[in-house]
Amino acid sequence: MSYLARSKRSTMTVLLGSLSHGSALSVGDYITLDVDHDELSATGSGTTTLTLGEGHYLASAILAADATNAASDLVDFQLEVDGVLLGAKGGRQPVGKVGSDAAECVFTVPATSTSALRLKITAVGGTVTVLPSYSQIYVRKVTL
Repeated sequence: MSYLARSKRSTMTVLLGSLSHGSALSVGDYITLDVDHDELSATGSGTTTLTLGEGHYLASAILAADATNAASDLVDFQLEVDGVLLGAKGGRQPVGKVGSDAAECVFTVPATSTSALRLKITAVGGTVTVLPSYSQIYVRKVTL
């Protein structure tokens, strides 16, 4: 069985980038967003804020972390849109876990508006640094 959700066709566009931070992480830090591929016409590559135009978005970020003490150090992070934390938190937990969970959120930027997207550190335990080679952000957009 198939359903016709809308009579118009939408095209998805994407932004891909890497994440970095110059020192050990602290609560409240924002991560630098370096854009590698941009079909969204976003601005702010190389800063902690990406400015996005109108559209419906799904953003995902995975922050690979190097911990001084892998058995106890942790980090949590969440995407922020216009100063409001949205969606699911991501993080690196120390016990019984390998890797990191992604932070994800869904949001809409209204017509003729822009929004600021950031990745914020919400919790840190121990000494944790970012591994830029393994840290990415993915942003997908469909038009309004």
